[in-house]
Amino acid sequence: MLLKGEKMDISKVLRIILIRSITYLSLLVIIIFAILYFRDRPIEIPKGSEPNPKNIIAIVNGYSRHKTHIKGLRDGLLFKGINFPCIEYTSIDEIKDEDLMYIFGADKVESALKKFPERTIIGYARIREKPSANYSGIFSGFDWRKNLKLYRTILPEIKTIGLLYTLSLPKSREQVESLQEAAKDYPTLHIEALPVAENGSDLKKKLNSLMGNADAILGLVHDKNIEASLSVISASCLNRKIPFIGGGKAGAQMGALVALEYNQELLGRKVAEIISQIIKSSEPPPIFFPQPEIFINISTSYKLNIIFPPDIRLKAKEKYH
Repeated sequence: MLLKGEKMDISKVLRIILIRSITYLSLLVIIIFAILYFRDRPIEIPKGSEPNPKNIIAIVNGYSRHKTHIKGLRDGLLFKGINFPCIEYTSIDEIKDEDLMYIFGADKVESALKKFPERTIIGYARIREKPSANYSGIFSGFDWRKNLKLYRTILPEIKTIGLLYTLSLPKSREQVESLQEAAKDYPTLHIEALPVAENGSDLKKKLNSLMGNADAILGLVHDKNIEASLSVISASCLNRKIPFIGGGKAGAQMGALVALEYNQELLGRKVAEIISQIIKSSEPPPIFFPQPEIFINISTSYKLNIIFPPDIRLKAKEKYH
């Protein structure tokens, strides 16, 4: 009798376990379904709230990195369940009253703020403080002070940094001015900048002249002549045993010792978060200040007999050989 009773108790326990397992499994399925359902649903905008856009307009200038940025923005919007079309324009004159603006460049942001003082504007610009209550976005452009600190950490003995830039390109001139201003924090550091022709015809000649005086050569970004000649600059510097630094991720891939660059796809996703917050609350969030990623070239360091500090190697996003 005892053995029979024990079997009945075990059977009862098994039934309870089975019933509870089915219950918990059903509950888990319901939770997963709810998460997927609400994640993919477009954001419901309360009546009367602002902004209530029909389109999200991105004013871009066609740089390849901006295309990557827009891809991140679109993917981020899709993940947030925001189904407004993200359209690329080149001029703020094309923007309609119901469009939510996302604008690249400080000059275009400034123009938009003047033209649309009552509109919510999201910018990707070199702006340290909010210029108005209706503005939000991402700080754009390298903080040259941080860049110089990184370069001096790796190359503590450098006294002269040489660079080439295209005089006719406003972004190049602006970068040179910002770099020279940042270099004032280092009394023993001199920035020697030489302009090159718009077609880059005199680049090699200017580079040879520059390497005679510089301890390191810096590659600019957003300069079509410099970006097109990164491999030439890197090879020339390596032959002369002069460190080539900068040039972004592409520079490090082509032999630059160290370079910094923002991850444009991740920044695009960050913009999607900003847009989501604006749509939900109608209030622009604070400006976001991203940190650039570090790229290093191990092969170049060996050839120049330069040792990266351990923390730089750990922080490096990618290491090229």
